[in-house]
Amino acid sequence: ESSTISFGDTLVIHSKKIAKGVHLHVTISSRGVGATLEGNFELFGDEDNDDGGKTKVSLTLANLNISAAGGNCFYVKHFVTIYASNCYMFYTGPLECCGMANFDCAAYFESCLFQGFTGNDQSQEPGVTGDCSGNTGGCFRLFSGAFVRLSGCTIVDCDGACNGGALWLREGGTTAALDHCKISNCEATTSATLSIGGAVYV
Repeated sequence: ESSTISFGDTLVIHSKKIAKGVHLHVTISSRGVGATLEGNFELFGDEDNDDGGKTKVSLTLANLNISAAGGNCFYVKHFVTIYASNCYMFYTGPLECCGMANFDCAAYFESCLFQGFTGNDQSQEPGVTGDCSGNTGGCFRLFSGAFVRLSGCTIVDCDGACNGGALWLREGGTTAALDHCKISNCEATTSATLSIGGAVYV
């Protein structure tokens, strides 16, 4: 029997609220028919430059339907690792909602489906329109140091707003590895004069 779990707008985990040097691992999974999670994930690890005793955050998701609440379905920074398998991530609301904004973190997705995500033309201000200075990215927005591996995944019906309907890799040190994946019906559209990369913008 399926179920729905709502945690409001955002599930927030910040390193400042965790003891120094702790590696916090959160697992959310469902047996059989996937449960539905309603909300976003905001995960911040330790941004200090000290290599000793960094606070790290890991999130494992399995067999879930994840209904995003707008903004960013996943917003991750600094020593965060995400593992997701057999999940369906989607957005059906009226505002812009990026699938993942990733700042120097690692994310691994296996057999996942992403649908209906939309970027905006200000990279860190969801819902704000402007001059495409943010360059956006509909489903994945990767900043310096970010790494994403997609295996057997599908990205469909996503709009990058300015550039990169499915993926935006504009800053140095970003990596996206795709293995047996499908990108379908994604586009880059905006009121600005230039939109590039209906699927991927590098």
